[in-house]
Amino acid sequence: AIRESGAELVLFDATPATPSGGGLGRWASELLQVASMKELIAGGYLVPFRVLAPAEPQRELAARPVDAWRDATPGETAICFAENKRHAHQVAGEFRAAGVHAEVLTDDTPSRERARIIAGLADGSITVAVCAQILRQGIDVPRVSSILLARAVDSLSLYLQAVGRGGRPYFTPEGCKWLCTVLDLRGCSHTHGLPEDDRTWHLEGVACRPALAPLPPCVQCRKCLAWGRGGRCELCGAELPPPPLPRVKVADLVEVRAREPDAKKLETLGRYVREAVAKGHKPWTAVYKFKAVYGSEPPRQWVNDAIRAASSPSV
Repeated sequence: AIRESGAELVLFDATPATPSGGGLGRWASELLQVASMKELIAGGYLVPFRVLAPAEPQRELAARPVDAWRDATPGETAICFAENKRHAHQVAGEFRAAGVHAEVLTDDTPSRERARIIAGLADGSITVAVCAQILRQGIDVPRVSSILLARAVDSLSLYLQAVGRGGRPYFTPEGCKWLCTVLDLRGCSHTHGLPEDDRTWHLEGVACRPALAPLPPCVQCRKCLAWGRGGRCELCGAELPPPPLPRVKVADLVEVRAREPDAKKLETLGRYVREAVAKGHKPWTAVYKFKAVYGSEPPRQWVNDAIRAASSPSV
């Protein structure tokens, strides 16, 4: 109706894409990117991000959320995105068992209770809010400085919206928040990139070009043996069993680095080799550290050159 009247409509969206990853050409005729996340960080409107993830994507969680949080961001106000409601309650229970004040917030949570939980995050009386995905939009709590991704993240839009909940600057008389740590427990950042990576958005076709993650798990109806994703069977109407909870396959969380040119990677490898030699380790142990950071081993010639340089007497 607005288009038919001849009026111009201006839309604002931090992630201009449909849930399936398509462009918004059906609703808009021109797309203007007024600022990238990298520019907003440089201008002080967002804080930098640090992403910790397993060395490569995996179907299981690299750690229990409470363990990852205690190791990397102990005491920080956090939002944890769980696989589903059942998983959210399990995760919150693990936090509470560890003495951390955690609350669950889902689409079933009454509006007054939602407001109480969000206010608790803002004033620090609640340390961790656990949800499935409801908190990825429409919430502004600058105190949050730790984001836990304990679920499959199958779209770039969901990924950017979720990690963005921790990007707001926060100032107190005691100091200021200067960093948001993303604990990416399934390694989806290897698929979607770092939050501040440069991206080109389009109105038609694929809005951006992320690789697709595996589909969420299905469950089988015990009555008619049809498959579905929870709730009620679409064929016979019987209640479906809940999807299985994510399993944990323990893996070290390492910092995910921005995509770097070969010269920078070679410089980093040389530093790793020198550090290994200084500690009395075999130079080749630097290869494992390099692979943990970049996801693949360096070319053998790079390693030989780095070892040769580390072995040469200082000028």
